[in-house]
Amino acid sequence: MKLTLPLFLRRHIASRGHHIYRTRVRPLHHPARKGEMVEIDVISGDYEIDPDPIAANKRLRARRPNGRFWGERIGYRTSYSYAGGLTEDDDD
Repeated sequence: MKLTLPLFLRRHIASRGHHIYRTRVRPLHHPARKGEMVEIDVISGDYEIDPDPIAANKRLRARRPNGRFWGERIGYRTSYSYAGGLTEDDDD
């Protein structure tokens, strides 16, 4: 059965995940790991970084099976693009 989270909870996860990325992950890992994916548990603040987002997610879920997860691509505004290009952060 698929768990559907209420909209307010999804927005809270997104807001908290982006805050953790901006304050804890990006300052330590950008630009050295630019383009890699970071998976963040918004409850604990724990995270994993890997070029493969699935690998990062699996490692984080192994440590935090009850977590709430958020992912971002380091150094970019979006994680994926259907048009073939990613927009870089303005803060470079």
